[in-house]
Amino acid sequence: MLTLIVSAQAEIHLVSNRGDGDYLTIQQAINDDLNVFAGDTLYIQGSAQVYDGFTCDKRLVIIGTGYRLSDNPQTSSTGLFPFIDAEAIFTEGSEGSILSSVAFNEAAGTQRPEISADNIIIERCYLVHGITMRGDPSGIVIRNNYFKDVGIVDVAGTDNYQNVSLIGNIIEANMSVLSTDSQDRLYSIVEHNLFLGDLLIQASILRNNIWVPFIDESSFGVSSGTIENNLAFNGQIGLENGNQRFSELGQVWNTINTGSFDGRWQLDPGSSFKGMATDGTDPGPFGGSQPYALSGVPQIPIIYELFTTGSGSQSEGLPVTTKIRNP
Repeated sequence: MLTLIVSAQAEIHLVSNRGDGDYLTIQQAINDDLNVFAGDTLYIQGSAQVYDGFTCDKRLVIIGTGYRLSDNPQTSSTGLFPFIDAEAIFTEGSEGSILSSVAFNEAAGTQRPEISADNIIIERCYLVHGITMRGDPSGIVIRNNYFKDVGIVDVAGTDNYQNVSLIGNIIEANMSVLSTDSQDRLYSIVEHNLFLGDLLIQASILRNNIWVPFIDESSFGVSSGTIENNLAFNGQIGLENGNQRFSELGQVWNTINTGSFDGRWQLDPGSSFKGMATDGTDPGPFGGSQPYALSGVPQIPIIYELFTTGSGSQSEGLPVTTKIRNP
């Protein structure tokens, strides 16, 4: 769920690199101190062109249209979504900002969010190159994202972070983020995620996750005070405290080879593991109080089909028929 915390004066500004918005680039909007204020929302229009990266130094909600929209039905009328082609940096002054429903370019590089401020939320994003956390950020929420090739990245090797929530993500990448003698990399809660590679993590609570080592020779190593109701291939998490095992993919999913890139990870309706999470929902990203949204569509009404006759009159107007989906 996208949470918008705004004041009575907060405004929405349209960013479109197609030239039909208030700003051509995200950075132009952020830099406009006369019109864009803390608490405002930047709505990023879908486009066939990539967007430049940006550095955010004020509290903003930056929200796009989702990602890979053509892969899932009823998500868009055009299939266009915003691709960011560089780093999205959240620095001092951006505390409390939200980045939602955008994609980062799949070309080789470091196109990803970089967080060095507290209380940043990254949600419903397509993260090919993962997320970087620099300095000592705290209170970070990472939820309902699709990690494609890279998980959490420690670029400097000296970065610390703590009180990070990792909720409802599909992580088709390795997550190897253990603390060292000199660096703290601590998670407060890790729940309702799907891990498809290494899972090496320290968390206060690890629950309702699914782990299956799709990446060759994946490793599992978790340090947590509470490990409960997780589902693991061949039972690496154990069978205590509601944890369960499966030995065949068909026990959990029957759409891996037929479903969309993210929709295929919804539990099969006939799976015996449905409802096994601590909250009575399904384990993995499609369970919990804020389940994963296909293609990362934002929590706003979406027009996914539009039909018009193409002609109208001044007296009768232009007949338009739409289909709207409210996530």
